[in-house]
Amino acid sequence: MTVSLSLIVYWAAKIEEKINEGDRAYIGIAYGKRTNKTVTLGLLKQILPNSEMITLIGRELWDFVSEDTDFTVNLFEVLRLSASQVLAQSSIAEAIERCSDRLIAEFIGKYGEGSQGVFNYIADIF
Repeated sequence: MTVSLSLIVYWAAKIEEKINEGDRAYIGIAYGKRTNKTVTLGLLKQILPNSEMITLIGRELWDFVSEDTDFTVNLFEVLRLSASQVLAQSSIAEAIERCSDRLIAEFIGKYGEGSQGVFNYIADIF
């Protein structure tokens, strides 16, 4: 995810307005952890002196939105059970491999193989 400086400044001002009105307001990032070293989190820390107070990241966000501290645990269990039903006896890695093989075959069928295939693809999109 890429976040621009102007967008961070805009949302920080909106959050400050809401807090001044007596509401709670946060910048929410749907995945990740506060301890991750990402460009987005680095920008937030650099631009917003109170970023720790006005951001909810990953599990913090979902716990807040759902008002349930076990939400992510329950969600991952549902995802695990759903994946096992959909995938049956194969793993997620095997499903990704099958999909990757299919996409590669489609690419080669349309553009060709190797560097010529890449050249043809680039020529097609530009």
